Amino acid sequence: MFNIGVSSLCFISKDFEVFIDSLKFSNIRFWEIVDDGPHFLDLNKISLLLNAISSEDIIFSLHAPYTSVNISATNYKVRKFSMDVYMESVEHAHAIGCKYIVFHPGLLDSFSYLFNDLRDSVIESIYFLLSLGDKCASYGITPLLENLATERSTILSINSFKDFLSKSSKFMVALDISHAHVMGLFNGYLNNLHNRIAYLHISGNDDKADRHWPLNVGSQYWRGYLKEILNFGFNCPLIIENLSYFDALKSLDTLKSFFKNEFSTEFFHISI
Repeated sequence: MFNIGVSSLCFISKDFEVFIDSLKFSNIRFWEIVDDGPHFLDLNKISLLLNAISSEDIIFSLHAPYTSVNISATNYKVRKFSMDVYMESVEHAHAIGCKYIVFHPGLLDSFSYLFNDLRDSVIESIYFLLSLGDKCASYGITPLLENLATERSTILSINSFKDFLSKSSKFMVALDISHAHVMGLFNGYLNNLHNRIAYLHISGNDDKADRHWPLNVGSQYWRGYLKEILNFGFNCPLIIENLSYFDALKSLDTLKSFFKNEFSTEFFHISI
């Protein structure tokens, strides 16, 4: 069964207070907080989130920063900064009571992409993630590693995921269905990593690139994928990632219709 929620990405271009007001009056009760950009959490934002849920049955997960960081950067100052930001984001997740936190793996930068002998920073980032997983577990938070839609991801192939997961008993996988589709890796991920997949992202695209479109727009690739996922008996969050609240609501309605028409309501739970 899926517990369907929405990513706060749909409010990232708005003031944080606009998101808080919408959260209070929305029927959506599961939100993935994007801890990045103008919405990177601080004491004031954390207080606003906690006050918003004090009288509401709202669940939070958290997506760690990803736009201005690279834990695999060859520049050691950038790498150190990025690792510190990841660590701070774990504290944010703990402060707002998250059960899950999503991380991106490091990226090959312009130098490590071109020079194979500049990969020490990649190895360092792997060891960092392993220690990060232990930190999350100490707070009762499940750390999740997301598959990306770029060949520069340091953990992308099936074997690289399997190798990393063999080293970490703490990390699980956040399977981004759109990313997996445009990279041609969905079936490989599902068939080989299904026992470690604990969280899902979903959005619409055109089969060519990750677009974050509403699910009723573009390719309907995701319909067949969700059927395959259900065959594995998953019981996990399914998070809608769109660029506007209006689009997220359209995706939510599309998912409701899909599950009711294809299966029955027992296969999903929408926290509303």
